[in-house]
Amino acid sequence: MDVLDRRAVGFQERFALQEEFRSRVRARRNRAVGLWAASLRGLDAADAEALADVLVEEDPDDDAIAKALVVEFARANVDMSQRRVRQKLVEALARAQADIADGR
Repeated sequence: MDVLDRRAVGFQERFALQEEFRSRVRARRNRAVGLWAASLRGLDAADAEALADVLVEEDPDDDAIAKALVVEFARANVDMSQRRVRQKLVEALARAQADIADGR
């Protein structure tokens, strides 16, 4: 294996690790946001876990999460803007990145 082949393999391995990190961060972020939304809606523990699981398993994009949660909040008579939901997504993402990077 020559230098270029080793370098290509190194880039591929690094890319795979970065993708795994991103996936873990998104899953943790989506779970946190789901649990946050459930607590504001007053859901019990089982329903809160179910909501969080849906967000983790389906992994919708940020627009879909924000729109869906605003609709759910409206159904529960919780005043919540899409802007606030997006802010929570950003906060939860930063927290998830820090936690995973720190090994938590």
